[in-house]
Amino acid sequence: MRFPNFCETVLLFKNGAREDQAKMLFRIIDISDDTVLSKFELLKFFLKGVRDKDRKRAVSDVVNELMIMMDKDESGEVEREEFSTSIASEDEVWMLFEAINPFYPVIEKLNFLTVDGD
Repeated sequence: MRFPNFCETVLLFKNGAREDQAKMLFRIIDISDDTVLSKFELLKFFLKGVRDKDRKRAVSDVVNELMIMMDKDESGEVEREEFSTSIASEDEVWMLFEAINPFYPVIEKLNFLTVDGD
C-alpha cells in the first residue's frame, strides 16, 4: 500500500461511515480477489505482525466468532454482501472488528490530536 492510500484509509477509518469502512476492509482483506473471504484471509490480515502467542490465540478466537456471525449461509466463506451487511449494521460484529483492527491504534492516536489555530 502506498503512503497516500494508507492516509486515505486511516482517514476513512477515523471519520468514514461504517458501510464505506466495510467496503474498504473487504478490498484489503480479500487477497485472493475472489469476492469471498476465507478464515485464512481474515487471520492473515488480523495477525500480520503479531508475534505474541497469547495475542494470536485471542485474535484467532475473535476471527472464529466473526466467521460464525458473518457467514449467514454457512458456506465456510464470507461473501462481500454478508461482510458489508454485518459490518455496517451489526454492532456486535463491528465491536469485534474494532477490537482487533490493525488500524485502530493509529485511529485512536489521531483522535487525540487537535489542530491549534494559534
